[in-house]
Amino acid sequence: MAGYLIGAVDVLRECRDVEEAVLMLKAIPADLSFILQIADPAEAISLERGTFDARVRDPDDEALVIAVNHFIPPYPPEWSRWVQPPRPHEDDPRYSNMLRLAQSPAYMGHFTPELMQDYLMVPTDDGGGYHNETVYPVIAVPETRTIWLHACEYADWEEVPLASLLG
Repeated sequence: MAGYLIGAVDVLRECRDVEEAVLMLKAIPADLSFILQIADPAEAISLERGTFDARVRDPDDEALVIAVNHFIPPYPPEWSRWVQPPRPHEDDPRYSNMLRLAQSPAYMGHFTPELMQDYLMVPTDDGGGYHNETVYPVIAVPETRTIWLHACEYADWEEVPLASLLG
């Protein structure tokens, strides 16, 4: 894990765009699986990295990348012996709820950091993705090199400007 963390810092410091970041991250051997969202002003993707392989998952809809803590089907055929399908919607509706909500008239085409904060806090029972095990929702705005972090049950949304750190 330590090698990957150093690699992630290198990616932030050295890569100019999503393509360079993906190439660098795929080249770092992984001793555990991870899911990482990467964005620049032109595109956003989710990198799903198993210990056996990595893939880029394109946006789910209109440049919106929705990620939860499992790989999203369909998987490459060669992954079938390594990756179990996610739990059914009835047991874990987060991903499908978040996609449906993002496509609703209240959100589609209207996202701002503030609206995204509201969106990420819609409970699963109300058609969103937030549940009692949600820990750190993150919002990134590549154009301004700003992120917002929320430590659920500990701190409200905090804006973190990264431009001065990333050059």
